[in-house]
Amino acid sequence: MIIMGKIKGSIGYWSTHAFSKRSCDTDIERFCGWNALSNLVESCKNSAQQLLVLSLFKTGGRISEVLSLDREMFDVQEKFVIVSGMPVLKVRRPMMRTFPIFRKERLTEELIDLLPHDGKLFTFKRCKAYKDIVSINQDWWPHKFRGERASQLVADYNFDTLKLMQFFEMQTPSTPTHYAKMSTKELQNAMMYGENLAR
Repeated sequence: MIIMGKIKGSIGYWSTHAFSKRSCDTDIERFCGWNALSNLVESCKNSAQQLLVLSLFKTGGRISEVLSLDREMFDVQEKFVIVSGMPVLKVRRPMMRTFPIFRKERLTEELIDLLPHDGKLFTFKRCKAYKDIVSINQDWWPHKFRGERASQLVADYNFDTLKLMQFFEMQTPSTPTHYAKMSTKELQNAMMYGENLAR
């Protein structure tokens, strides 16, 4: 049943979008690459959109978690940005995440430059955030950044399941496996490579 442009029982606009179903069950088999992310940032219409894109990717947070971020959660150090007190949703008891962002990693300095001096990073809600992401590029949606971040951590830093669980504060080993299929893909590629050598 549609009421005032929204589906009853839904969370509004983004649940009606074509990507709403994909956002929960799409596996990211290979990191899209830094160039693709840089192009996405450059395609943003303003600095608020750029901050949203970079925050979604760098934290790997769910959209509501990212929208709750406050400047005081970011401790900019010489080699790392330490994010602490970021809420974790979809868990049985309230939890907070603390995790590092490597400053030498691409796009980290851009994130730092966009951080406000104080207060909340974002003043808008999920509906606008979802619309903004889709308006930048129809092939992206907020939750996709979470999977891309997981795959990037595997690709660049060799994060195993345990490290992914620690970074994202995931509760079960099956969750990072769902988000970052790249380790499986690499095993397949290695087998194919070995098969070619054996011929």
